[in-house]
Amino acid sequence: MATAAGARRPDPLRLAPIAAGAPGGPGPVLLEAAVVAHEPVAPEYLRLVLDAPAIARAAAPGQFVMLTLAGPGEAAPVLPRPMAIYGWDRVTGLVEIVYRVVGEGTRRLARWPAGTPMVVVGPLGRGFVLPPARRIVLLGRGI
Repeated sequence: MATAAGARRPDPLRLAPIAAGAPGGPGPVLLEAAVVAHEPVAPEYLRLVLDAPAIARAAAPGQFVMLTLAGPGEAAPVLPRPMAIYGWDRVTGLVEIVYRVVGEGTRRLARWPAGTPMVVVGPLGRGFVLPPARRIVLLGRGI
């Protein structure tokens, strides 16, 4: 790509799609995950740790999970909540979610006790891997 002055700028960074069978593939799973830890990390922010080995094995940067907040015997809330995957460990099978309490859904999630199972679907979304690069600029909007 050339600039107005004729100097060549590097091509824009292109994200590589995840190949089937690689981390980030082949697709989401539905499972009942044990809540290993659920603790505050800052005012209004909590860290949720799930024992979800199938999700941890398949997770890739940029993906999320859907958390169902209905407990045993409850019919509501009907819709699961999408939450970005903050971190994962393929060896231990743990998946971390960090979220901000902003509405009724996240208030309900904030009351979910450690040790209680939760229905989870994931990983969802289009994961990515960064190709080797000398410099990158990362822009994002969080929690």
